[in-house]
Amino acid sequence: MKKSILLVSVIALVLALVLCACGGTTPTTPSSTSESTTESSSKSTSSTQATQTKVTLYADFSAGSADAESMELIKSNEQTVSGDLTVEVLAQQLSEWTGLDFTITSAELSGDSVTVDWAANATLVAGLDERGQKEEFHFYDAESLNWFMMDSLARTIKENLKVSTVYYSMDGGKPIALEDMTGLKELPVEQPYEGSAFFFAHVDNKGDDEVGQFTYRDEENQLLLSYPNDFSADAAVDENGDISFASQQGDSALSYWVIPNTYDEDAAAFIENSRAKEIEKLQGNVVIGKSETLNQETGEVSILANYWVVDTDRIVCVAIKCGSWEEVSQWYDSFKGGAVHIESVAGINAGEGISEDEAMDVLSNALADRMTDETAIVANGESEMEGQHCWTFSFGKNTPEKFTAEEHYAVTDNGEIYVLDIINDKYEPLAIG
Repeated sequence: MKKSILLVSVIALVLALVLCACGGTTPTTPSSTSESTTESSSKSTSSTQATQTKVTLYADFSAGSADAESMELIKSNEQTVSGDLTVEVLAQQLSEWTGLDFTITSAELSGDSVTVDWAANATLVAGLDERGQKEEFHFYDAESLNWFMMDSLARTIKENLKVSTVYYSMDGGKPIALEDMTGLKELPVEQPYEGSAFFFAHVDNKGDDEVGQFTYRDEENQLLLSYPNDFSADAAVDENGDISFASQQGDSALSYWVIPNTYDEDAAAFIENSRAKEIEKLQGNVVIGKSETLNQETGEVSILANYWVVDTDRIVCVAIKCGSWEEVSQWYDSFKGGAVHIESVAGINAGEGISEDEAMDVLSNALADRMTDETAIVANGESEMEGQHCWTFSFGKNTPEKFTAEEHYAVTDNGEIYVLDIINDKYEPLAIG
């Protein structure tokens, strides 16, 4: 009996030891699973993290100037982008920075070159239409806008993707063909885009009525003068600070100077008070004319073709001294074709601001749902709002007896509308919609 009990005890002890041994290995299984899961999760997280790349975007305002770098006409903006760095990504970043649509349909890299196809709805192809523009990237003429977009994208691609040659096409592989482009009637798909300075440098001044131009930077007034290369690239400054450029042929000269707008004249008042033999408003606040002047010291009589930009606080003057009235008429007509223009350093044409009629249209459209037979908008003339030129208007009730102004508005040269907060005597952006 004792032996039986002893045997049972031994068997029970062996079974217990076996079970403990099995139980001892059990905790290792979930531990191993946890480590495996953690490692797998780490690998998964690592594989889904997007690559971060720093890029430099370029806004190239050179528009044909060979001295863009020294004249600081090229701005840059550093950004960080996620994922693969492609032409599409760079184009999108330029769109977000400038507010213009750098939309492309495709970009094919081949060695150290790339072929870019501009989309039909890109601002370059479709034009501005009614698209809004950022103040620092606002353009009034199509040519400056087109050069800006092509130069900016090409430089941004070359600098970031390290390619040396850019080819352009538009709207599904068609050659670039844009209206009123100096030196570029059409850019074949197989011809590299060398930049605006290249095309301006190769303009034949005697062919197809195209005129090559030089650009002079007025540091004091922060203006850019573009003028025909009939005159020298080197400026001469006299004791009065007036700037002149001698003719490449003959004795004529182009002079440039800036004076205060002492009497707060607008273009209409300037024309009315002028003594020019012939004078007219060209566009915006640009006035052109034909005049005759007498030098009181020498008694010399000069006949001139004149180009003025009548700004709110200053008047920018350009005069071409001619040898005959026939030559004056020729330059007068060339002004109408854009032979001379004035731009701010930021690339905004200072002579092509919005007209009062255009500003009235902008405001009328914004207030269309409030216009009735008993309301009216009355123009109050030019003004300045926080350093910006603008046109001011009053809106209110209109009866046969009188007009009662209820609200006051300002429309900037960018087409932005502001309403006057009468209590705080401050203009605030108009909320539309």
